[in-house]
Parts: sequence; C-alpha cells; structure tokens
Amino acid sequence: MKIELVRFVVFSIFLISSCAPGIPEPTHTPSATATIAPPSPTPAWLTPVQVAKKIDFGTSYPNVHYCSAGTTPLKMTIVVPDQPLRSPAPVVIHLKFMGDLIQPLIERGFVVVNLIWREPPVHKLPIGIQEAKCAIRYLRANADFYQLDPEQIGVFGCSRGGHTAALVGVTDPSADMEGNFGFPDQSSRVQAVVMFDGIADFRTNYADSLGELEGVHGITSLDDPMISYLSPITYVDEDDPPFLAITSNDEHWKAQAKMLAEALTAQGVSATYLPAENAGHCQFSGSGPHSRENMITMIGDFFEENLK
Repeated sequence: MKIELVRFVVFSIFLISSCAPGIPEPTHTPSATATIAPPSPTPAWLTPVQVAKKIDFGTSYPNVHYCSAGTTPLKMTIVVPDQPLRSPAPVVIHLKFMGDLIQPLIERGFVVVNLIWREPPVHKLPIGIQEAKCAIRYLRANADFYQLDPEQIGVFGCSRGGHTAALVGVTDPSADMEGNFGFPDQSSRVQAVVMFDGIADFRTNYADSLGELEGVHGITSLDDPMISYLSPITYVDEDDPPFLAITSNDEHWKAQAKMLAEALTAQGVSATYLPAENAGHCQFSGSGPHSRENMITMIGDFFEENLK
C-alpha cells in the first residue's frame, strides 16, 4: 500500500507540473481555515494542509488534498490570481489535456484549479466523475479561504477531460454520480462548461470500436445500461449550464460535439458548437481564426460572459 501511495503522489506531482508550467512544488503548513474533514477516519498524514506559494501571476496552493478515496488522497492545485476579475473571483477547473489555458486564465483573473482524478482504464467510470464532483464541493466548502465565488464555477477539458466536463455539467444528484467522498452538504453543479473533443454519446462513439469500449471501460456490449449512464446526452435538460462545444478537424469529434450542442439548444440551453479550423485532437491551430492565441481569448470570453 505504501509503495502504491508513493507512486500515486509522484504521478500526481508530475501531471500537475506538466499541465501547469510555472506552478511550484508543494510544501505545507497548518491552516485552520482550509482543514479538510474527510468523510471517514484516515491517518492525519493523509490530510495535508496547504501554504500559499507566491508565483509570477498569482498565489498557488499546490497538492491540495481535496477528498479521500479510502486511504488514497485525491489532489489538485489551486491558483488565486493577483488581479481577480472581481472579489470573490469566479473559478474554472481544468480536467485534462488543456493545460495551455491555465496560466492565461489565471492572468485574466480567474481562480484556476488543476484537478487530478483517477481515470480509465485502471479506474472505471463513474469514479473520475465522482471525484471531480467532490472537488467542486470541496471548493464551495472552502470558498472563503481561496477567495473564490462559490456560485460561479466552470469546468473545461479535452478528450477524457472533455467528457468529464460535459457529464459534470449536465448531471445533478438524480444521476447518481455524486459518490460518497465528502462534503455532501455542498452542490456539485457548475455554471459553465467548455468541452473539447469530448464524448456525447457512448453508443455512437464506440459503435465501431467495441474492443476499445471493453478495454478502456470494461463494457462488452452497446446494450449495457452503462452506455446510457455514462453518456452526457442522456441527462440534457433545461437546467443545464451554458456550453462551448469545441471540436477538432476529425469528423467523429465534430459529430459528438454537434450532437450535444443541438440537444442542449433544443432544451433552451445556450450552447455553441465550434469546429476549430485546422485543430488537432486537444491541440489548436498554429495560425488562423482558431489559433491557440485566439482560442485562449474565445474561451476566456466565454467563461467571463457566463461566470458573472
């Protein structure tokens, strides 16, 4: 168990540093305001408390233990901007593969969270969704400490991160994805979603790749109830937050993004379908209207417009 924990912590630190360059390594000292109350008894050393680390564009709280999965600490990095859009500041959560946006969004004035969650194929869904939701509840419970607005939380991600962002966006407690990791008195709903190349419907996504469906998710048939359970399209209704559904040049991802955007629009939800010109999977074009620089601006504009 100790070996596995060490491996997990090393991997977490590596992923945080790779997704968010410039965020320093973690150190911790006691802080009564942000003390975590895990849902079940765990050794005290599994619940580290954090100390602020000054960086060029804000204040970083690295390696924050937001919830516990048994004896496994779940970690994230939180960065509070030097010049927030307002006080308290809106917050956006990075779920995977869009790390280039982290620093620009902090510089724009958002509190930005880089979240580590356990993912397939080692950890089957909905575990990762439950952990993302627990992180959102943690942030709301500790909003004063991190100077964030608990009523204005957005999520963004690409590929698995995009699918996770979409599911977090469209599900409420009735979807049975909250988990029991902690902070049950807080809501896990969000107010804005950016999905880049994410799955909208598991049935159409895996129609021609059943081997991948089984290998990654442990599902052997398109008739399995898990197909519907894990598909964001299942949960779309009029209470969903605004979506920006971005897609690369791949026709497969275009179909997924368009499907979800159209379903949301049909329910009266603000949803923008954006096929990014010359974009690769989880990578924007080097030039043109959908270059990295332009997309950073568009995504920042989307969050600023919808997290008011």
